[in-house]
Amino acid sequence: MKNNKMAKICLLSLLPSISVLASENYITDPATSLRGKSDSAAPTRLQQNGKTVTGVVQDAFGPIAGANIIVKGTTNGNITDMDGKFILENVPANATLVISYIGFTPQEIHVGNQTTFNITLQEDTEALDEVVVVGYGVMKKKDLTGAVAQLNSGSMKDLKVSHPTEAMAGKLAGVQVQQVGGQPGQAATIRVRGSGSITASSAPLYVVDGYPLGEQNLNAINPNDIESIEVLKDASAAAIYGSRAANGVVLVTTKSGKTGKVSVSLDIYAGFQNVTKKMDLMNAQEFVEFSREAFNNNYISKVPGASASDPLSMRPSGNRYRYPAVYDDAAYIASLGAGTDWQDEIFRTSPVQNYQLTVTGGDEKTKYMFSAGYFNQQGVVINSDYERFSARAKIDSDLNSWLKMGINLAPTYMNSNKTTQGHWASDGVINAALATSPIVPVYNEDGTWASQSMYAVASDGLTGVPNAVACTNIHNYDTDLRLFSNGYIELSLLKNLKLKSTIGADIREYRGEYFRPANIPNNGNVAPLPSTERKATEKSTEIINWLNENTVTYFGSWDKHELDAVAGVTAQKNIYRYTEATGSDFPNDKIQTLNNATVKSSKSERKTWTLLSYLARVNYRYNNKYYLTASIRADGSSRFGKNNRYGYFPSGSVAWRLSQEDFLKDVKWL
Repeated sequence: MKNNKMAKICLLSLLPSISVLASENYITDPATSLRGKSDSAAPTRLQQNGKTVTGVVQDAFGPIAGANIIVKGTTNGNITDMDGKFILENVPANATLVISYIGFTPQEIHVGNQTTFNITLQEDTEALDEVVVVGYGVMKKKDLTGAVAQLNSGSMKDLKVSHPTEAMAGKLAGVQVQQVGGQPGQAATIRVRGSGSITASSAPLYVVDGYPLGEQNLNAINPNDIESIEVLKDASAAAIYGSRAANGVVLVTTKSGKTGKVSVSLDIYAGFQNVTKKMDLMNAQEFVEFSREAFNNNYISKVPGASASDPLSMRPSGNRYRYPAVYDDAAYIASLGAGTDWQDEIFRTSPVQNYQLTVTGGDEKTKYMFSAGYFNQQGVVINSDYERFSARAKIDSDLNSWLKMGINLAPTYMNSNKTTQGHWASDGVINAALATSPIVPVYNEDGTWASQSMYAVASDGLTGVPNAVACTNIHNYDTDLRLFSNGYIELSLLKNLKLKSTIGADIREYRGEYFRPANIPNNGNVAPLPSTERKATEKSTEIINWLNENTVTYFGSWDKHELDAVAGVTAQKNIYRYTEATGSDFPNDKIQTLNNATVKSSKSERKTWTLLSYLARVNYRYNNKYYLTASIRADGSSRFGKNNRYGYFPSGSVAWRLSQEDFLKDVKWL
C-alpha cells in the first residue's frame, strides 16, 4: 500500500544507499481565517429561484468587453462579451448588481422588476490622479515617466502573511517573489526584473518611510502597518538612489494618522497551515523488496559468477553488495506492516494567529497613529515556530503655517525556534525524513532515538541517515530586537519652496543559540554519541545605522507649464559587529552554556561603511501632454576605491500622453 500523501518537495535521486537530495520549499495551505471585522465575512449565496437578467455595458465611445457583473454579496457573476453584452441567471428581485472595469468607476444598480439593463460606466479620473510615492517625493500616476509598480493597503488587507514580501507575490508586474524556505516567518526573495549579478547580491534596496535601510531588511515591518508598497523598476525611477539602486528599489510607506474623530480598530484572524501534498513513497514491505533487488543487482553486475541467492556472509564487504540482514527475517518484516511514515512524523497541522490594534485620529494641525501587533506562527514542521511583537507611534504636526514636524517610532521583538534545513548529513530535517527507510522506527524499545545507522555497516547496508524527528529537538533558538526611528522638520521658506531635514536610526540586536545533545544520532552514528559530539554555538549581531537627509523641493506652474524639482544632500553610516563563540565536549546534555564546554573557541568581526551623497531631480510637464524627467545622484562611499570615492548616476526619460492630443481623443483604447 502506497502512501498517497505527497509533499511538494523535489526528490532528485534515490540510490541503493538511499541517499536523497531534496529542496525544502514545501508548500503550506492557510485555511479559512476568522477575522474580528464583520466586513470581511465570506460571501453568501442568495436564493437560487431568481430571474435571468441581460444587458449591455458601455462607455462614452461604445461597448466594453470584459467588464465584471456580479450580484452583490454573492459569488454569482459574469463578464461581458466582445459586444459588451452579458447574461446573469438566478438573480433575485431584491438583489444589487455591481458593475466594474479597470479604469472606470464601479456602479451599483438595484434589480427590482427590471430584466434588461443599459449601463454606461464613467471613466475614473481619480485613478490617474492617484498619488504614487517615488524617491524623495510623490507624483500623480499620470505624470510618471519611469516604471513604477504600486501595491496599496486595500490589496493587502485580507492577505494572511507573516512578512511584507509575501504580500507582493503575484501583485506587481516585473517583480519576482520566491519563497526559498519553509521556516516560519522567513522572508521571500525579491528580484526586480531578474537577477542583476552572478557573485554579488541581487536584492533590491529597501526604503521605509524615506529611510534607505542599510544591512537590514523588512523582517521587522508589520504588514498591517503598511499603507503602500512601490517598486522602482527602471533606471529613470531608481537612479535617484544611486549606487544601491542597481537591483531596483522597494519603497514602503507606513500608515499615518487622519483628520477626524478617534478611530479604534481591532483586527483578529486565526487559521491553520498544513502541507497540501506529500511525497508518495514506498512503505516498509515495498522498500525491502526493491532495496534487496537493488543490492542484488549491484552485486551480480560487478562480481563475476555472483548470484542473488548467495548468502550475505559469502559476499565481499564494501561496495554495497550486502543488504541489511534483517531483510531476510520475513516474520519481522511482516510485523512492521506499512512501517514508519517519516513525513507524517515531522509534519503537522499548525495554527497561525494575528492581533492588531490601531488607533488613529487628529485635527487640522496634528495627526497621529498608534498601533500594537502580535503575530504567532507555528511551523508545519514540528518544534518550529515564529513570534513577533510590534508597535508603532507616528505623529505629524503643523506647528504653524511655515513649520511642520513629525516623528515615527517602531520597536519590534521577534523570536523563533528553527529546524535545520539542507542535507541530512548536516541534520536537515526534511531531507532526513525523505531519505530514511520506513523500516526504521522513531524510537527504540527502550525509548531512545532510533536511527538508520543501525542498518549501516562501513560501505554496506543503508546509509547512516539521522533520525528526522530527533533532529527537530536540536536547540536552535534566536531572538531579534529592532528599533526603527525617524523624525523630520519641514520649513516652508516661500510659497513654492520647502526645506526638509530628516534624522533617523535603525538599531538591531540579534542573538542566536544552538546546542546539539549527545542523545540525538548523527551522520552514521547511533546514539548516545561521545561527549565530543555535544556542540554549542552562541552568536550575536549588532547593527547601528543612522541617517541624515536635507532636501529642498520646489513646485511652480505658469500658463501650460509645470515644474517641480528636488535637490539635497544625505549622509549615512552603518556599524556592524558580529561575535560568535563555540564549544564542544560537554560532560552532559543538561547544562548547555559554553562555560561547561571543554573545548572553546571564538571569533568576532566589525565592519563600517559611510555614504555621503548629493542628489537632484527635475520634472517638467507641458500642457499635460509632454513630460521630461532628469535626475542625478553622486555617491561618495567608503566602499569605493580611495582614488575614486565618488560615483555618478544620471538618468533621464521623456513621455508623450497621446490620449491628450485632440486628433486622438476619440480613440477609446488610449
